[in-house]
Amino acid sequence: MVRNCYDICKDKLGEHYDFDGSGGGPGGNWQCLTEDHYVTTSDNRYVSVADLSVGDKLSTGNVVVENSPKKSDVYWLRTTQGYFSVTKDHRVFLKSGGYKLVTELTEEDELIVDLSSNKESLFNLTPDEWRFFGFWLGDGHCDYRYESTKSPVVKVTLGTKRKEDYILNLDLELNHYTHTNKVTPVVSLINKKHRELNKLIHLCRGKYISDMFTAEEYSYIIEGYCQADGYSVGNSCEITSIDKKLLTVIQHGCHVNGWSASLSKRMDRESTNFCDNPKPIWRLRVVKGNKPVSMFKSLTYKGKETIWVLNTTGDHSYFADNQLHHNCYDLANYVASFFGTRLVGPVAATIVYDNPQLYRLALVKTYDGQLETGDMIIFGPVAYNSAGHVAFYGHGDQTSATCIDQNHPAWNPVTEHTFNLLPLNPTHIVRFYNQEGYSAGGQSSNNQPGTISGNDTTKTKSRTYQFWEVTCDETEVLKEKDGEFIEKTFQCSKYTGLEDGDWIKIDRWDGSAGYIRKSCAKRREDLDVVVTTKKDASVTNDLPSGTANYDGGDISYGGYVLAKDKISAMASACAKYGIWLPGFICQTYLETNWGQSPGASYAGPENNWGGLTWTGNPQRESGVVVSQGAPRAEGGYYMKFASLKDYFEDHCNLISDRIGGADALYHANNKYDIESFTRGLFRPVAKYDYAAVGLGAYIAQMSSIYNGMKPQLDEVMGHIKEGEPLPTAPAVTEPALPKIEVPKPKLPPLKTGNKATDRRSRWI
Repeated sequence: MVRNCYDICKDKLGEHYDFDGSGGGPGGNWQCLTEDHYVTTSDNRYVSVADLSVGDKLSTGNVVVENSPKKSDVYWLRTTQGYFSVTKDHRVFLKSGGYKLVTELTEEDELIVDLSSNKESLFNLTPDEWRFFGFWLGDGHCDYRYESTKSPVVKVTLGTKRKEDYILNLDLELNHYTHTNKVTPVVSLINKKHRELNKLIHLCRGKYISDMFTAEEYSYIIEGYCQADGYSVGNSCEITSIDKKLLTVIQHGCHVNGWSASLSKRMDRESTNFCDNPKPIWRLRVVKGNKPVSMFKSLTYKGKETIWVLNTTGDHSYFADNQLHHNCYDLANYVASFFGTRLVGPVAATIVYDNPQLYRLALVKTYDGQLETGDMIIFGPVAYNSAGHVAFYGHGDQTSATCIDQNHPAWNPVTEHTFNLLPLNPTHIVRFYNQEGYSAGGQSSNNQPGTISGNDTTKTKSRTYQFWEVTCDETEVLKEKDGEFIEKTFQCSKYTGLEDGDWIKIDRWDGSAGYIRKSCAKRREDLDVVVTTKKDASVTNDLPSGTANYDGGDISYGGYVLAKDKISAMASACAKYGIWLPGFICQTYLETNWGQSPGASYAGPENNWGGLTWTGNPQRESGVVVSQGAPRAEGGYYMKFASLKDYFEDHCNLISDRIGGADALYHANNKYDIESFTRGLFRPVAKYDYAAVGLGAYIAQMSSIYNGMKPQLDEVMGHIKEGEPLPTAPAVTEPALPKIEVPKPKLPPLKTGNKATDRRSRWI
C-alpha cells in the first residue's frame, strides 16, 4: 500500500516545486533550457540537456528522474559570462544565496559559476606537452592507418609563420615537413618520445574532452588553444569554434584559473563561395585580468522553441554551461508518480478534465467539504490567481485546514500551514486509491472504489504500485506460480507489482501478469518515480530471424530523423542475420547520425552509414557489390554502396558470425541488450575491435543513445511483423566477462621524466 499522500508531501518540506501550472507545471511556462546547453555530469562529462536520460547523475549529486521536450516561449538570458536560452519562469542560483526567476533579476544579481576543479593530475605531461595538446585541439588531427590503431600519428598543420614559430619553440620532439601542397608546414609527434601525450590525444579522438584537468593543466591547454584558434584583442583573446561543447569545457578551465570567459550566443553564417551551408559558430572571449563574475545583463524575447523539461532529485540544481540552474518539478506530479501516473493540463484548475488515467487511480469528485487526510484539493481561479492552486489536506475543518502546498503565498517553498480553503475557490477533491487511510468517502473498508463525479460508472480500484529491480543475471517469468513459462527477464529489468509470499506478481508489457521469485529482485523504495512498464526489448528476441515488415512511423533523436522506409529496410536486414534492430539503429546513429552527420559527407551520397573502409575488393561476402568511394582523411577510401538496402545487408552480415562462425570478425548477432550487442563488436568476444575508441567508451556512447531513444525503440519493435522466415545464424557462446565500468580516464605515468623549461613569452 502506498503511503498517505500527505506524508509523501512531508518528504519535500522546505524545497521548491512547481505545481500550479503558472510556473513550470503541466502546460505552463516550463522552466527549462534549449538543447544547445551542456550539463555537467558526475563523471565530469558535458552532455547536451536533450541527451540526458533518467538515472543520469549530475555533478551536483542530483539524479535525473525525467527529461522531456516541450514547445515554449524562449528568452535570451544574458550574463557577463554567457547567453542562455530559457523560459521566463526559469530560475538561477545567486551567489548571495537562494535563487530567482529570470524575470526578477536585476543588474545587482550575481549568478553562481562552477569553480570546482580537479586537485590531482591524471596525466604526467610537461607544460609544453600540455601546450601542444591545446594547440592540437585547435588545429590538429590524427592519422589512424588501421581500425585497431591505438597509437595514431598526431599531426598539426601550421597555417602561419606565427603558429610555426610557436610550435617549433616548444620543448618537443617532432617531425617537421611540408604539406603535399608544397607550401604549408606540418609537424607530427614522435610517439616513442611522447607516449603519454599520444595516449591522451588518442583518448580524446574526435576532440571530445571532459573536465578531467587541473587548473594548472587548463592554463597550458588554453594557451596552446588560443595560439591555434584565437586572436588577441587588447588584453583579451577571442576563440572561435563550431564546437560549442569544446568551448564550454575551455570556459570552465578559464573560470577555475580565475579568468573571465564570456561565451557568445550561437551565430549563424551566410553562404559563401566556398560553402553553401556553413556551420554556426560560437565565440569565447577570455580576459585573464578580469575575474569570472557572472552578473545579470538583460532578458530579451527570442521566439517559440523546443525546451527540455529536466527534473532531478535533491535540491534540483545542475550546472549548465558552467552556471548553476534550478530545474522544474511539480509537487502534485511527485505525488502522482507514486501511483504510476503523471498529471497534465493547461493549468491546475483543469487537471481533473485532462487526465483520463486519473479516474482509474483515484476517486475524483466535486468539492463538498468532506475531506480525508491525503486528499489533493484542486482550487479554481480567483482574483489574484487565474491558474488556480493545489494543496494536500492534513487535518482540521475547511475554514482552518492544515495542508501542505507550495507557492502560497507566492513562490514559497513546500510548506505545511493552516489556512481557510474557501477563499481559494475549491472545485474538486482527488483521493488516490491504495494510499494508507483511504476509506472511499466514508465506507467501512479501505481501498474500495468510489463513484466518480460526472460519471455514473463505478471504477475498479487501481493496483498498489511497488517498484522492483531484477538482481539475477537472468530468471524466468511464469504465467502462474510454479506454472507455465512465459519469458526470461534479465538483470536491471524493472517492474511494478505486488508481493505474494515468496513471489512477485508483476505487471507485464502487454497488460497481463506474470510471476517471478522474490529472491530474484529487490524492492526499490529509494526512487521517487514509479516507472510504468513496457516490454523491455532486452527481454526476448522480438525480431524473428527472417524477413520482417515495419508498419510504424518515423523516429528522431538529437535533431536527426530516421524515416520509416529506412527502418523497414533495416528490420529486414537485421532479421536475416539475427541482428537486434534497436542495437543496429543505435550504432548507425553513433557512427553517422543515420547518414546525416555534417562530418560524414560520404554517408549520404555513398550510402555508407558506418564509415566502412574500401578494401580494394568490390565483391563482399554478403553478396553485395561495392565500389571505391570518397578519400578518407586518415588515408585510403570509403566504400560506396549502390543503395542503403545494400549497406544494411552488408553491415548486418559483417557484424554477425554468419561468415566464419567462431572465427568470424564480430559476434553481434543474437545479442538482445545494448551491452551484449556492443561487446559483440569488440575483443575478446570479437576478433577485432570495431572502433579505436575502445569497448568502454563505445558502450558508454551506445548506452546513452539507447536510453535516450528507448521509448521510440520499444515502439518500433511493436510494429515489426514477421514475413517469410530465413535460416537462423548459429548461436555463439561468448566468454564470461566482467561488467565494464567507465571511470574517469587515468593513464599510466610517463617514464621519460622529461622536464620542459618555460623560457618563452606567451599570451597567458
